[in-house]
Amino acid sequence: MAFKWACSNGKIDTIPAADLTVDNVKVGTRPDFTKDETVTILTAAREREPEQRWFTWMMAATGASNREIYSCERADFSLQGETIVWDLRGTKTDCRERTIPLLGYLAREGFWQFVQSRPGKLFTVARVDEKVNNWIKSLGIAKTVYSFRHRLATQLRNPRLAIGDDLQRYYLGHSGGDVHATYGEMLVDYLLEIIERVPSPV
Repeated sequence: MAFKWACSNGKIDTIPAADLTVDNVKVGTRPDFTKDETVTILTAAREREPEQRWFTWMMAATGASNREIYSCERADFSLQGETIVWDLRGTKTDCRERTIPLLGYLAREGFWQFVQSRPGKLFTVARVDEKVNNWIKSLGIAKTVYSFRHRLATQLRNPRLAIGDDLQRYYLGHSGGDVHATYGEMLVDYLLEIIERVPSPV
């Protein structure tokens, strides 16, 4: 993270750890879920207990990290018209505060009702991410739920969205040099117009 910040802010030219490998896997690489894998997982997740279901769907629809989702609370969400808006406060180890409109299909699936049913934290099941990962493996898919974050990043790069690199980074909580481009009260409204162009996976 420090190397990424330094590189993004002109302190260094390249990231020294970029080519480190672990068991021949390049650091920072992770395969996206394919369209078929996404449909399989999200369709099957509808039958899981609520916390596993909605943890899986949030990973697919928000691009947030495991920790950001696991730490969210009812009070972090509000409605703007028919759109659910999430005010991410960040965590001690994963602090990327931002306010983002959520993809419409999450609301259509009933996520707002789940939010309203929780007294505080949305997720209380210990290691819900690990449970979801084990369940995904049981479906015969050798990837983790974190691949949904990478899949959404790929979708946001679609030139038809015309979202721009700075707003992509903002939405996903990535650091970047164009921080000034994320300022302004109209940012959520602007993102709302763009984010609805991302198609529902199921």
